[in-house]
Amino acid sequence: MKTLATLGGEAVAAMTERLAMEGVASQTRAVTDEGGIVMTEILVEESQYESACDVVDAWLDDEARKAHRVCPKCKSPHLERIPHESVEVLYKCKECGCEILPKR
Repeated sequence: MKTLATLGGEAVAAMTERLAMEGVASQTRAVTDEGGIVMTEILVEESQYESACDVVDAWLDDEARKAHRVCPKCKSPHLERIPHESVEVLYKCKECGCEILPKR
């Protein structure tokens, strides 16, 4: 197994979900940095490392684009991606509940 990334918070779930969607198996383990902060290390098989790096790059690009999104109703930047049956991507504002279908 090879370390792909060390992340904290909600990023771990988002990254492992994205890897699974792309067919890259991963494992996680808790690690503590020098300052005592507990982080999560994401590991992948060495044979899948290059593919996993591509997934990480795409995820980072998506996260950067999301950073510039705001709710059209209340202008809040606090959006979360929610599952939906009929569309691939749907966001919901955590502040006002507005559902947003991103422009392609």
